Amino acid sequence: MVPYRFAAVLRYREQLLEQVQREFAALQGKLMFEMSRLTMLEQTKREQSEEVARLQQGGAAIREIGLYHLVLDRLYVAIVQQRKRLQRLNGELGAKREDLVLAMQKKKILEKIKERDAEAQWEAEQRRERLLADEMVVNKTARAMSLSRQRDGEEESAGPLKEGR
Repeated sequence: MVPYRFAAVLRYREQLLEQVQREFAALQGKLMFEMSRLTMLEQTKREQSEEVARLQQGGAAIREIGLYHLVLDRLYVAIVQQRKRLQRLNGELGAKREDLVLAMQKKKILEKIKERDAEAQWEAEQRRERLLADEMVVNKTARAMSLSRQRDGEEESAGPLKEGR
């Protein structure tokens, strides 16, 4: 069988697809990590807010409550930054998903071309076999006719000689 003409390209597409899949999986993992980090920051902010409310009810010093507010402000900034980071990662993940789909489509196209080439090769081989079989039948028939003519010719040439004796 003749080797597939785009085998090198198909191998390259498969490697590219595997690389994009790894990158996609890494981005998904990073996104999950960043989401858990956001959840942790929000949980910490809730706990700190509850602590401030408890301190205010308990009559704690203004200075102590002010420190908690500074912590809450920093947590708020961290949460905003984390949400922006998640938005950016979601955008990157969407772009990588498109890359993944495109890589899969390109690989699938080459696989279909490979299938069609294999089918065309098989059909060409079948045609060659039919032509060879036809040629063998023609040759056999021609040989049989030639032998038949030779025998007829020998009988004709031998026939008058036998009669004359």
